[in-house]
Amino acid sequence: LGYERLTERRGGINANLAIPDPIQYELFQWGLLGNHRINKLTLSAAVDFDSFDYSPTSGQIQDYRNRDLWVFTGQGGYEFSPGYSGFVRGVFNDRGFENRSVTAGLQQDSQGYEVSAGIASEITNFISGEAYIGYLDQDYQAGGFDDVSGVSFGLDLVWEATNDNGSSDGLPGRGGCHSARDRRYLLLRRRLWRGSRTDALSGPEGRLFVLQRQL
Repeated sequence: LGYERLTERRGGINANLAIPDPIQYELFQWGLLGNHRINKLTLSAAVDFDSFDYSPTSGQIQDYRNRDLWVFTGQGGYEFSPGYSGFVRGVFNDRGFENRSVTAGLQQDSQGYEVSAGIASEITNFISGEAYIGYLDQDYQAGGFDDVSGVSFGLDLVWEATNDNGSSDGLPGRGGCHSARDRRYLLLRRRLWRGSRTDALSGPEGRLFVLQRQL
């Protein structure tokens, strides 16, 4: 569960340079994660909800950007060798936009899914990673928006400054994950990599390297 009041980066790829003042918005998040382990098989399920609420900026309405995002994730992993697990994952998302009158009734809503398979590994006591490949599809309600589909892939490395026993390697908390979604992301993967031995995040974490094609 989380709440943040954020400001868009002025140098971001989607920044509107015609608006002199920074754009601010509120983000409300909550999520649930369940995990069950049977011998070497780990089953996980998660649901995440994000709600974006943009404030008017420089006299320009931003309501057309207000949206709710639901993400449902199911994952199964099998530890075929100590420290190595193969997994399959399915993700479904639903994006619902508000205030359609601002965009002349344009339907920005969309639904999509991604299925993937890959390998996850605990490389060291403090670094874990995964590589996967799959297929994604996103369907938009508006006829003017082209649907998106194709190959998805990812390569991800995550470090944590504290191991399961609570000892620290002295690394500073740079790159730490702050959002509730990032923490659930790490917890889902740690439970795949380490099974049921880790029930909570024990220290600062960060994503060392990310290569992804996803929606």
